[in-house]
Amino acid sequence: MALEVLDNLLSQDIKRFVFPLIDQLSPRDRTKQLHALFPQPRLDPAARLHETLRLSAARTDAWTKACALYVFGTTRTAEGPILAATGLSDRDSVVRETAQWTLAQFTATITDGPAVAASIT
Repeated sequence: MALEVLDNLLSQDIKRFVFPLIDQLSPRDRTKQLHALFPQPRLDPAARLHETLRLSAARTDAWTKACALYVFGTTRTAEGPILAATGLSDRDSVVRETAQWTLAQFTATITDGPAVAASIT
């Protein structure tokens, strides 16, 4: 019923952006429709997180950057310390604190070994 209301109230221009998000579509069809509206290069997860951290504050908010840093800290990928170091100078405290936590994950791995670092998280 809600979809019918939106279908009747929204203009065609807005419907094409909204309906791929709320309509009952298979993941493949949803991706296909959204990709037509918002083309994105195919990136592996680490590259997408790296891109998220490189985007300007106007394009990515602090919470999204903090989440990306958190993933680098939990997965301990090779570029994690470098990307976390750039977050230390971010203007937002959430990003700075998460960057510090991420660096601590790598420090714990180096100092205590992987087994102790894993038990900390």
